[in-house]
Amino acid sequence: MLQQVDNNLWVAEQPLKPSWLEKIAVKDQQSAKQSIDEILAWDFDRVIMGHGKIVETNAKQQLADGYQWLIA
Repeated sequence: MLQQVDNNLWVAEQPLKPSWLEKIAVKDQQSAKQSIDEILAWDFDRVIMGHGKIVETNAKQQLADGYQWLIA
């Protein structure tokens, strides 16, 4: 049961959306926003995660959607 609780803290519902724990860990939102903006300026359509699912198509839009709370 403890493992399930731990997974729920760290695993996001969507592949390119941060978990709520990652969101509250952001201490400098301006710096984090600059980093996401820089990544979104790159030309890409696919993301290979270090863990989780590979996003084969539309990854840039999915990343922007996942971090909308930060870049809005």
